Amino acid sequence: MQFRKNPIMSLLGVIAAWYFLVISGNLSIDLSPLGIEIPITLQSLAVLIIGGLLGPYLSAAAVLAYLFTGAYGFTTFANGAYGYAVLAGKTGGFLISFIPAAFFVGWFNNPKTDTTSLKLIKGILGGTGIILILGYMRLLKFLDWDIAFTKGILPFIPGALFKGLIAFLLLNMINKLLQLRTPE
Repeated sequence: MQFRKNPIMSLLGVIAAWYFLVISGNLSIDLSPLGIEIPITLQSLAVLIIGGLLGPYLSAAAVLAYLFTGAYGFTTFANGAYGYAVLAGKTGGFLISFIPAAFFVGWFNNPKTDTTSLKLIKGILGGTGIILILGYMRLLKFLDWDIAFTKGILPFIPGALFKGLIAFLLLNMINKLLQLRTPE
């Protein structure tokens, strides 16, 4: 997609991506009854897809807009949460990691160049790794390393891999469709 030559389409793409993030954050499963304070959401899937569709710069702008609006009072975060305290809290590392993760996936997936399935897989795995590592690093401020890992990372690895698979299948299909439409 990557609308570099059309600023109106770029702006619409960023707005649509912001909305997609808001919706995906509110589709969540609360794990607090299990002693896990981080909900399962579809935000990381949305970040991977947004990065792959909008490219590195527009996807990072969309995520920045999402974080900015959430920090300044819009109920954009998971379960209707908002405010700077969310970014400063236990889930803040995961949320802030969405910026470099989207950029990373967008960098590796450019349908107008030589994007291959292997390159896309590298981008998605790297983006997923960024989300988990930066989320874990933030959790270390609040929890011991072993508790941060067992309650903040380990339960999310299977879902992260599944979301990565969904993002790969979707983006790979879109890339193939775009390559068919591109004249040689």
